[in-house]
Amino acid sequence: MIDSFRHTVVIWLDETLQSDVYVTAPELTGATPSAPVDPQVIQVLDSWPGVRHVDTLRSTTVEGRQGEINLSATDNTQVGFERLFLSPARQA
Repeated sequence: MIDSFRHTVVIWLDETLQSDVYVTAPELTGATPSAPVDPQVIQVLDSWPGVRHVDTLRSTTVEGRQGEINLSATDNTQVGFERLFLSPARQA
């Protein structure tokens, strides 16, 4: 059972964390970054030699009728096409 769980986590990480580098603004906790990255930092990263693509993502929590709602927005128009999740038959 532990091996099965470990295998599931490895697959999830491979499918979810597809970048080589992730950048967040410095905060007291790394669990839920909420401060925006300075736009100048994004410009420098985007023009850095060897960088093929920079995606920006902003997340926040808002209060809705049903309780807290997590919202995320990205400037990557291809995000739905880049993430191809494995079906259970293909994972075996």
